Amino acid sequence: MDMNSVSWSSANEFKNPENEPGSAFPSFDSTSAEPPDSPIYERRPEPQLGNPVIEDGEHSPSGIASVASSAHSNDTVVTNANHVVMNTNSVQQNWQEMREKSVGGLQNGQVPPLDTPMATEHDLQQELQEQEEQAANDVSLPPLDNHLQTLYTAYQTSYALPITPTSAHMQHAKALASALLHRHFPASSGYRVDPIPLGPYSAPGINFMLKEDHERDSDPDTPPPKMITRLARKTHIQYSFESSWHHIEPASMAAFEVKKALPGEDGGAGPLKYRTHTALIIVLDDLATFHRWSRANINHRGDVLTDVLGVRGGMEKGRGMLFFGPRLEMYEYDADDAMLPIKPAAERNWRLDMRVARLAEVDMQLGQFVGGDGGVVYQAK
Repeated sequence: MDMNSVSWSSANEFKNPENEPGSAFPSFDSTSAEPPDSPIYERRPEPQLGNPVIEDGEHSPSGIASVASSAHSNDTVVTNANHVVMNTNSVQQNWQEMREKSVGGLQNGQVPPLDTPMATEHDLQQELQEQEEQAANDVSLPPLDNHLQTLYTAYQTSYALPITPTSAHMQHAKALASALLHRHFPASSGYRVDPIPLGPYSAPGINFMLKEDHERDSDPDTPPPKMITRLARKTHIQYSFESSWHHIEPASMAAFEVKKALPGEDGGAGPLKYRTHTALIIVLDDLATFHRWSRANINHRGDVLTDVLGVRGGMEKGRGMLFFGPRLEMYEYDADDAMLPIKPAAERNWRLDMRVARLAEVDMQLGQFVGGDGGVVYQAK
């Protein structure tokens, strides 16, 4: 038998276009429009786009309405903005779809290509667990209102104008930062959002060395390791006097601290105590020299968060945010990492250019970043 002429009819049956001696299958022309009258050969109607094939009562219009009604009655809808919204039916539906597409791939007589990787049962269980965790962390927020959109538009527009000491950039940045923080850290959930003074690191302003013409391309998004030996420091100082600098004035920076109420002691009696939960630092800059920031810098703009998170907040691990010029940037802090205490967050979109990003995109990314407990670990007293 020529195996190249065999075509699949179901998972365990096939048709043979040749009449071989001793074959259990009748002979017929494989190119014929009509198959032989035999119960083992079935012709199913070819599905047409926009015209689904209805095969049984479960998928009939009445069946679909019944399933939809049942799914609607089983869904849990939570309207309180501070409660978790979990759609169990959606997770179970995704689970069933993954099983039908991945386990064997032989439902309805379909045979997947030989090079198609098959998902294992472990993969499916892990995917389901990730979906459940994501749904559990999906905190419902009130819809974006016109006031927040107005603040966002004003912030975007301000970066079309030059930054000067008397410009309105800082007022627009503070107004937007405060509104976003109060939205994602509401007082009803035990948070406080306060403006605070700059810490000792950023109080005099921050400086960034600009690369020389002979240097390789800049990489200002990658934090430099905090590794300064005596020889390296000497070389750095000698090089610094010969280099150009970009200076950001203290007047171009501002800080917000988010505190969270601690669980009450002795049954909650007495005044609430708050502790640093995260922070947002505003650093005004037009990014005109950003592409020239040298790889030889020992400073990174994210270092301004160490004052609030580590020194002031007493954190061992935590997270913080920057309004760096027109960009929203998200960072992770780890006091135990002496080489890189501040590094970009693991999220793919750890930075967003708010000149082009929509408010809904910024709000969603910020919500995912600050969701849950924020990974906060405090230093032992």
